[in-house]
Amino acid sequence: MSFLIDLKFTIFRIDLKIWNRVKNMKSKKVVVFSECGLLLLVSLSAFYFLNSEENVRQKDQESTNEASNGKSNESNLSSTNTGQQNEETAENNEDESPCYGAAIDVFVNKGFQVVSIGVDEEGLKVDELEDKLQVHQPKLLYVNPTFQNPTGTCMPEKSRKQLVELAEMYHFLILEDDSFSEVSFDNITVPKPIKFFDKNGHVIYLKGFSKTTAPGIRIAAVIVDGVLFDWLYGTKATMDIGSPLLPQKALLPILRTERMKNHMEKLKIALELRRNTVLDAFKNLEEVMIYKPKGGLNAWIKLPSMIQPIKLQEAARKNKISYLPGSACFLHEPKQHYIRISYSYLSEHDLQVGIEKLVDILQNMMKEM
Repeated sequence: MSFLIDLKFTIFRIDLKIWNRVKNMKSKKVVVFSECGLLLLVSLSAFYFLNSEENVRQKDQESTNEASNGKSNESNLSSTNTGQQNEETAENNEDESPCYGAAIDVFVNKGFQVVSIGVDEEGLKVDELEDKLQVHQPKLLYVNPTFQNPTGTCMPEKSRKQLVELAEMYHFLILEDDSFSEVSFDNITVPKPIKFFDKNGHVIYLKGFSKTTAPGIRIAAVIVDGVLFDWLYGTKATMDIGSPLLPQKALLPILRTERMKNHMEKLKIALELRRNTVLDAFKNLEEVMIYKPKGGLNAWIKLPSMIQPIKLQEAARKNKISYLPGSACFLHEPKQHYIRISYSYLSEHDLQVGIEKLVDILQNMMKEM
């Protein structure tokens, strides 16, 4: 299992934490956005903000060099000349680094340079990240630490603290995309957000309400500190003037109610049962590896190499079965023998019927090989 991290000029998806989890954070600056708009807004604002700061630092360095060496036309390009390094990373990227497909689309369409980092059963491989930080000069780290989409892995608290330390050491921002932290299974204790450990404004925290409240609510928020907050606030004002107040006014009282707490508990139970339905259906297929998600809405499945993904998808469509091909979750060299199954939409009965049909298709295809 792996994780995609954006280590260059990057963007991301937006989301906000339910209020009772973020109220203890030191940051008090919260801005509400529409979900789609924030994905573009934060990326571009972070890009221009970071580059403006870098330009200031370069000018200061040039002035210092002029004063000390009298060389007005020389500058240090080591912090900006990263094109060759990124080409090498793309060529040598052998890690399986699945990531949220929509985030990949945004990164690529905006022309950002991306470096991927692997994941294991504890999420992002911090050691691998540190190795690559010594080679690259990243602007932003995109990380989905809690029930990562699509693998379902959860980063422990120790690793979250290490990310903040690395951000302070190597001077980059962390974009924490938290979409599923309220949906945990097996009575696990969900670690605090990375933002909780951020003392110097290195973490941008994103959280949306669509996954847990209503798919069409399209309201989300970002928690950010310092000057970057002002950049985001000003940029948003020029983009859409302001998010609609009526959905916000309707949503906030709901989040504060006892009914919402009860809804979340019921949602966790229902989704855990559906996750177990998927796991049970595949448990007798020894050739198929399914990663047990600790929370979230998705199951990540590795198929045997003998399965031809195109034929599997054609057979699934004939049986009115839909899933996300794993190739949509990779950047450099998409891996074909993965699929992502979402167990959040269908009823438990319909999910059971669909999964059994998919398992039958896989069994028949393996017998024919």
